[in-house]
Amino acid sequence: MFETPDFTDSFVAIDFETANANRGSACSVGLAFVEDGKIVRAEEHLMRPPAEIDYFEAFNVSIHGITPEMVRSKPRFGEIMPDLLDEIGDRTLVAHNASFDLSVLRGACHLSGLEWPTLTYLCTKVISRTILNLEYYSLPCVARALKLTLKDHHSAKADAICTAEIMLALCGKIKAFSLDELLDKQQVKQGILYPMGWTPCQRANDDDGMPDANPYADPRNIVSGKHFAITGRLSGYKKQTLYNMVATLGGHSQSEVTQKTDFLVIGDWEKNKPLPNAISQERYHAAMAFSSIGNEIEVISGRDFLRLLSKAQDFS
Repeated sequence: MFETPDFTDSFVAIDFETANANRGSACSVGLAFVEDGKIVRAEEHLMRPPAEIDYFEAFNVSIHGITPEMVRSKPRFGEIMPDLLDEIGDRTLVAHNASFDLSVLRGACHLSGLEWPTLTYLCTKVISRTILNLEYYSLPCVARALKLTLKDHHSAKADAICTAEIMLALCGKIKAFSLDELLDKQQVKQGILYPMGWTPCQRANDDDGMPDANPYADPRNIVSGKHFAITGRLSGYKKQTLYNMVATLGGHSQSEVTQKTDFLVIGDWEKNKPLPNAISQERYHAAMAFSSIGNEIEVISGRDFLRLLSKAQDFS
């Protein structure tokens, strides 16, 4: 396994697999424990999803190969996860595309009647974007770029091991010998999960330059007080122009989907057609994850967004 001998920190890489489209349907979790630049232990735990959503969809089975028969005698998520979280302790969790894995953890805890744990986490996908220049940042693409071997992709244990190796390789690439040093050098903010909410792992300047909402906007307009995550190109408009339009009407713009998001705007996209690119797909899945645990997010096209802005201006 890949090692970074000068790395002096500890963390736990995590990967979830799900039984169906509901983000809370955890059926497997992989953990890779890192101490002093070396993976000292890796394990996988099969589990039955929370009782409310205990079923498997063919698509998910085709991805990871886990079947209902394989978990029939296993404990449910709510029985096994508290002990695993105790084992993780105060170590930082690391995941690739953490918005997915942390939404699985939140959703499964909610459905199992468990309080969300308090922990910090990092996303190797977010960090990779600050260090590597790639077209795509999926786990296999980042592993390949760092000359790492990913065996048995979508095995939770294999993906957790690969995620740990990616984190160590990224730290080695920029000569960061602890997670704090990595965050400082790359200007990335760690994510935080706590019983009443969470903040995402993101680049520190992701929302820099977003104009403040106009405090005098008419509160009756549909934009006032709402948060808009805007992704993709919208022909004929610069992003800053769209941000300014939202702010003038009392709204807030975001570059990432978060628990505050009310609308996800996907530029030159039309409903009932495929999403235009990998980034839009990532934002869309994040919106679906938040919606599945009660934070309703409406996904709209750029043209519908412009119509919404026009309607809001009727109150100006």
